[in-house]
Amino acid sequence: SELKKAHNELEDRVRERTSSLQAAIAQMEEFSYTVSHDLRAPLRSMCMYSSVLMEELAPSLAENPTAMHHLTRIAVNCERLDNMIQDVLTFGRVAREGLKLEPVSLDEVVRDVIDHHPSLDASVAEVVIEHLGEVLGHEPSLVQVVSNLLVNAVKFVSPGVRPVVRLHVEDKGISKRLWVEDNGIGVEPRFQHRLFGLFERLHPELSYEGTGVGLAIVAKAATRMGGKVGVESDGVHGSKFWVELPSVMVAPHE
Repeated sequence: SELKKAHNELEDRVRERTSSLQAAIAQMEEFSYTVSHDLRAPLRSMCMYSSVLMEELAPSLAENPTAMHHLTRIAVNCERLDNMIQDVLTFGRVAREGLKLEPVSLDEVVRDVIDHHPSLDASVAEVVIEHLGEVLGHEPSLVQVVSNLLVNAVKFVSPGVRPVVRLHVEDKGISKRLWVEDNGIGVEPRFQHRLFGLFERLHPELSYEGTGVGLAIVAKAATRMGGKVGVESDGVHGSKFWVELPSVMVAPHE
């Protein structure tokens, strides 16, 4: 019958699309492997040799500040490019890995992130944490989200200003919204639509290190967990980033 014929054609198209998707995923895996091994290996060699030169030729370089400047620039840019490659690999992994959503304690995730980042230590920054509770999420992805938001919150402050960050949760019933509020330089409203895009650096003219991938990882991870992200800022008085994720009452899915 026509109905059975249409059904068979639909199944054929689904199989074809599934096969194409699997091939695309396999190509992405191969690309990630190539980037990780074939590109990072020579880059690490460049970093190592520039460091060796600066160490072994220190007396000569002391008399030639121009050469020392050039070697330092090589070392700094090697490290920056390696960080960018690692962030791109993280973005790819977050985008493709299967996620099983389970109850995750935001309080524990935040404490773990703070313990592993020197820039968040109490001697450097003040981080005020209210009781956060649980959300439905994927713990490794949530760690990526929280670490990027917190590190950014203490990084983008005016010179001489002690970073102050406040974390709290807004209960919205079927979801919870984690707020990360800082006293940094803020994000002008006209730039905010670009903020979570890949390789977007909104302050390239200022001396803030970054690869432009961190917030893209935040957005991708949140979306994969069934959530969303956003920011509120007037571009002067700090920023308020938020991540909204399902409440634990919502049935988990894979």
